[in-house]
Amino acid sequence: MSIPFVVGQVWRYQSRVEEPNATVTICKIETSGDTSVVHVSLNNLQLKNPQTATGFQDSLPHLPMDEATLRACVTELIEENAPLPDYEQGYLQWKEAQGGIWTLPLAEIVAAIESTIPPAKPRKRFFWQ
Repeated sequence: MSIPFVVGQVWRYQSRVEEPNATVTICKIETSGDTSVVHVSLNNLQLKNPQTATGFQDSLPHLPMDEATLRACVTELIEENAPLPDYEQGYLQWKEAQGGIWTLPLAEIVAAIESTIPPAKPRKRFFWQ
């Protein structure tokens, strides 16, 4: 794809099989040295998360991506000038921590994040139950 990334774009990407409608929104673009960092938000996910009421998480509000890696993942521009999701808190935490950037394909990032989510804690049982 030769279309330049612009804040507010929504793209389809090579997602996991269980997430055929997953999208990536371009939230912020900045340069760090020789690297262009694209801050994105992922939506329409089926991320297993027993910490949520439904057992699934449908979005990841902030991921800092290497532009070339992101370029290799996207497949179709589906919207421009979309409202931006609430990514700022994650961005500020990343900036303060002087965090790194992802260089894996988006589907692999989602799988990696999912693998780090702890299982639900068992409910405490009282002696009279």
